[in-house]
Amino acid sequence: LVTPPSTHIQPSWDHFESLLDGVLKDHPGIGPVVELLGAARGDLCRYKHSPPKFNCTKPKTLFYKRFYSALLLFNLIQEIPLNRISQWVDIQRGQIQQLQKEAGAFCGMIVSFCEKLNWISLSCVLATYTSRLMFGVRPELLPLTRLGTEVGRYSS
Repeated sequence: LVTPPSTHIQPSWDHFESLLDGVLKDHPGIGPVVELLGAARGDLCRYKHSPPKFNCTKPKTLFYKRFYSALLLFNLIQEIPLNRISQWVDIQRGQIQQLQKEAGAFCGMIVSFCEKLNWISLSCVLATYTSRLMFGVRPELLPLTRLGTEVGRYSS
């Protein structure tokens, strides 16, 4: 829900399957979600051997591009270091940081949308992801990300 529908990241089709395998290995509970979404290894193998063009707008290709971004974001909020993800999937660190900012902003927009529709429960759930995406940390560490701004006020 919080992955932007289109991003500037072109999936590394050679590393997509290993990225998915790594996530499934570390978090086996995600397997049913991946199946429910319709991600298939056969498609990933096909894209690996015959990658789609950069601006391809076929629905299946757009799905896999967004799914790839979602996997990258999932790794970020699991506190895997940005450098490690960057090396693992062969994408520049700045591109992943840009995706992180886009996802945080998109999540904020979805939260506002939910509030306007009075979907308060969904709004509250998604609001926690806005900060998590911006800083790439688990919820229990979010107060520490705000500590720098508060310390500056009291130190003078």
